[in-house]
Amino acid sequence: MNNALTTKIRMYRLHELGDCFLLSFNDTTSESHVLIDCGSFRNSNASSKKFKEITRDIRKIVGPKGIDLIVATHQHNDHMSGFQHARKDFESIGVEQVFLSWLDDENDALALDIGEQHNKVTRRLQSIRGRLKSDRRKELAPIRMALDEVVDERSFEIDHSFTGKATQFLKEVGTRPVQYLRPGQIVKVPNMSEDLVRIHVLGPPRNYKDIRSTNPRKGESYDRHLSSILFSIDELNNALSDQRADPNFPFNDKFKEKLSNKKNWSKDTLAQWKDYNKESWRNIDLDWLSIAKRFALHLNSYTNNTSLVLAFELVKLKKVLLFVGDAQAGNWRSWDAIDWKGDHPLDMDTLLRNTVFYKVGHHGSHNATSKKALDRMTHEDLVAFIPVNKKDPNLTKKNPWRMPAKNLYKALDKKTKGRIARMDEGKVQRKKNNWKARSLKVDPLFVEYTIKD
Repeated sequence: MNNALTTKIRMYRLHELGDCFLLSFNDTTSESHVLIDCGSFRNSNASSKKFKEITRDIRKIVGPKGIDLIVATHQHNDHMSGFQHARKDFESIGVEQVFLSWLDDENDALALDIGEQHNKVTRRLQSIRGRLKSDRRKELAPIRMALDEVVDERSFEIDHSFTGKATQFLKEVGTRPVQYLRPGQIVKVPNMSEDLVRIHVLGPPRNYKDIRSTNPRKGESYDRHLSSILFSIDELNNALSDQRADPNFPFNDKFKEKLSNKKNWSKDTLAQWKDYNKESWRNIDLDWLSIAKRFALHLNSYTNNTSLVLAFELVKLKKVLLFVGDAQAGNWRSWDAIDWKGDHPLDMDTLLRNTVFYKVGHHGSHNATSKKALDRMTHEDLVAFIPVNKKDPNLTKKNPWRMPAKNLYKALDKKTKGRIARMDEGKVQRKKNNWKARSLKVDPLFVEYTIKD
């Protein structure tokens, strides 16, 4: 019996920011199809039409058997919105098994505790945004606009209403119960022998400190100028409050005078103001409220850091496919401390050394690929796929998002000897002799890479 394994990794071209990957494993006697994420950033009508194209293609590949496994890495539109837009199509195609992170498990006490803390923060951010919208003072206009930009342009759901529905759908669509994965587990691919393919679960970490650690330490990322975001959300709320006694402000309202109300001040107050105005450091300005935007961005990064991270081991080939979602610093950093459960564990040095396919984190942003981990990816066949399209409006506007990050792209290009594929039309590099013959297929709908025994 011939057990030679063929693995195909298909990255769908969304023509905007978004992740949607179909893995197909075939050993001539059995096959299994795994869909990792399906989402787009903009949630537009065009996005919905694109998902229709994608699900038609998936149906053609999987046939009447349906999708063996769906993996959803984390609750962001650009990874999950397709499950909501095309839910009827997925129901019709059929799904056997769904893998979600332990953070989505309603019976996990730690997940519930973290979820409640996250909900408190999001509710407070909603409160800040609501107060900024109702307070029409001119000096707050730039802050309102900045926060709206984060929420609207990034399709960042403060309450996860859309992706929450997609998550609930995934919990119900499979014919088998959902599996909630934890780091250290080694699980099988449905309908595929464990002697051929195994999945090593790397993240998200069970340590809340690691989840909250979204920013790289010195030498861990490809942005030398990255600095930590420090803020206090309670102070943001209190600064916008009209309550008479602010618990985080040292004086009662009767001892405070707003500069914006100076025209109504008494003569005595105006006289005192002339003296105090000589020492501008005494003024408590509203400018610091602009950190509301940075807070929203940090919350966005927190969700990225909850990504389910999987390493697919092609056992006989001693090769690994690494899918990291949008994992950031703390998630990556936690992997070396994993206590592996089950048979045939591999340490992180081996998993990274054997990595031949890397799904680049967060569309190639500077802080979603660990420099130290990439340095350990030393396999001569390493290939990198980046789900990015430079035509996305956020990448072409004034002050654009830098995806892929220049320094990271240079490092990947060197590591892979130019074997980098992106969603952009015509952007697949085909340097002579670097791609193995017939290993890469480029289509208007997808880019596909094939690995054979």
